[in-house]
Amino acid sequence: MRPGSTWRNTSRFRGRTGELVYRLEAREPAHPVFVGANKTVTATDDLLFEAVSPRGTALTCQASLRFKGLAKLATPFPEGELERLPATAVERRSWHLAPTPRAP
Repeated sequence: MRPGSTWRNTSRFRGRTGELVYRLEAREPAHPVFVGANKTVTATDDLLFEAVSPRGTALTCQASLRFKGLAKLATPFPEGELERLPATAVERRSWHLAPTPRAP
């Protein structure tokens, strides 16, 4: 995948389904940045992969939402909702990934 590549992503949040068109904004080694947009929001996912050991990687994901139009008025509410979702990448969340053990 190259910078500028686009794809559609359908997500479900608070009982609603929405589609964003995502674009690979930047693809530096270990640091991809994805930007998704539709008529009400622009979402940016900034990922950073860092080796923490010979067999493990830390993933830091900064996610931000910028609401547009009337959706701007509701900005504090959805952001609070995002912070309660454990699987959602919210600023300063990190995960440590280790490879899956291979079967003998």
